[in-house]
Amino acid sequence: MLSILITGLPDGSDNLASYRERLRAGVLSGFIAGVVTGLILCGMWMLPALALHATRIDLFTGFILIVVVGGVLGLVYGLVVGRAGEQDWSALLVGLVLGAAAWLAMPVLLIPLTLGLSPPYMNPQLHLSSLVAFLVQGLTISLGYRYFIHRADKKESRL
Repeated sequence: MLSILITGLPDGSDNLASYRERLRAGVLSGFIAGVVTGLILCGMWMLPALALHATRIDLFTGFILIVVVGGVLGLVYGLVVGRAGEQDWSALLVGLVLGAAAWLAMPVLLIPLTLGLSPPYMNPQLHLSSLVAFLVQGLTISLGYRYFIHRADKKESRL
């Protein structure tokens, strides 16, 4: 599996340059999505709780952490969706699923557990507002990925 990610598909239809473009498009779209999500969460005052993981309770630290998380999610999106993300509208659904998975992983499970709190299994409505932020993050990653892949293809066709 790892060799396919590094060297391409066995039939030779993907090359290393294509993977580089996918990863770059994923990370860039993830950083942009992280900024958008950070702005949404800043309005909800949820960033200081995230910043506790860096042992510094302030908005800026939480904002930087959510942008980095966005970059990682974009990288994952680029690896999972690949070239299909540039044409297939079901890639938007993958973005929504990625956002929902990030929401379940971070504000619902990991953040409470690492802070010594119990996860809100009985009352996940406490985090529904952050669900919207993470769904927007997934959609932004998906749309940004499509934009950056199309842009890279246009540059390649001009050369």
